[in-house]
Amino acid sequence: MLIFVDVDGTLIDHHQQIPDSSVAAIERARAAGHEIFLATGRSLPEIYPWIFDLGITGVVGASGAFAKHGETVLFDHRLEGAQVRQIAGILNDLGAHWTWQNPDSMWVDPRFVQVFAKAASGHWEAYFQQVGPYLFEGLPPTANKCTYWIPQGVCEVTDLVNMIGSDFTVFPGAVATGEGDMGEIVSRGISKGYAVAEVAQYLGVPLSQTVAIGDSSNDVAMLQTAGLGIAMGGATGGALEAADYVTGHISEGGFASAIDYAMCRCTNSGVAGHLDDEFR
Repeated sequence: MLIFVDVDGTLIDHHQQIPDSSVAAIERARAAGHEIFLATGRSLPEIYPWIFDLGITGVVGASGAFAKHGETVLFDHRLEGAQVRQIAGILNDLGAHWTWQNPDSMWVDPRFVQVFAKAASGHWEAYFQQVGPYLFEGLPPTANKCTYWIPQGVCEVTDLVNMIGSDFTVFPGAVATGEGDMGEIVSRGISKGYAVAEVAQYLGVPLSQTVAIGDSSNDVAMLQTAGLGIAMGGATGGALEAADYVTGHISEGGFASAIDYAMCRCTNSGVAGHLDDEFR
């Protein structure tokens, strides 16, 4: 079984910590022969090294634009320089702040860092220490993804989609700030769902033998694509609707319950390592 796990709100909490019950659940899954991939909106510089020490063997990053298995890069889809400049121009006109993310760098508007730090309410010190060496100011030549913050009431997501055009996908609500709207922009066709399908094909795993666990708008596509989609308690409405099963909140051991539920369904299929067709 191939398990794709979102990071924020699913694997780690708003204090940037992972519950002990989640660590134990990953150990149980690995001991049973299942493989675990991260599937996150974060780029590689934003992922704490200790997460991989849990036995994670691969990562889907930048909301599906990048994937790596061990040391092998499976794909790395970029917005081109002209597209970066186009989007940045629109966001600047809206008074928005932004950061551009790649596997080895993050290009930031300094105002974005200030807004994000305020919104994070002091819980993300470890995050800023982690990304510090990878930060550059200005626009990158190419980028996997843009994360933006638009002041409250300036622009609806649907308006932004119309402004930037059909060559891109917008995922709203990356992080709740309470003072504005945050979201993510990637190339058209890119999503965690796309990445789940591509990674499964690369590893020779049927989609019926995949599981996705998440809680946010950028998790919807992977919850729909995987053989079994599990939404965390407190997930967005879109994620809850897309899921086959809803577990508890991260603070209530919800991730561990999700892993145990998936493994139980796997075992009950009658063949170890194979999921049944009752997920849908």
